[in-house]
Amino acid sequence: MVRLGITCAALLALSACADPQRVPAQAETPTLSRSASAGPGSKSVPASQALKYFTSLCGQIGNGRPSVEAAAAANGFVQNTKTTTYYHSQNNLSVKLADQNCSIVFVSKDDPSAVRSEFASPNSTLGAISFRDRGVLGGEHYYSARK
Repeated sequence: MVRLGITCAALLALSACADPQRVPAQAETPTLSRSASAGPGSKSVPASQALKYFTSLCGQIGNGRPSVEAAAAANGFVQNTKTTTYYHSQNNLSVKLADQNCSIVFVSKDDPSAVRSEFASPNSTLGAISFRDRGVLGGEHYYSARK
């Protein structure tokens, strides 16, 4: 019982030393990189990852461009200052905003039916999505989707 009293008194004394004005540090919001020469990376992307990028960026369109830009920065995109298109720094993938529309173009090595199926699933959370298989160009299979 005496130990408990001593422990409680020590904890009380330590808590009195805490600085009440100290505010915990907040995580920094990543800054969006911009470049006039920004372009897509070279890696193809699995459809599931392309959908995550599409959902992350295009899902913010109703919250305004600053929210989209924060999502782009957090996901490794660079904005082309000439076209305003967001390009992923590693993956062959881009996202473009136009008014209240948002589109993605990407290269994937996944089976086309799997890519189509992946983009059919989020309709309930993002609203109607228009998906297109753009075909093979230069040996790479391109896809696009628009919200």
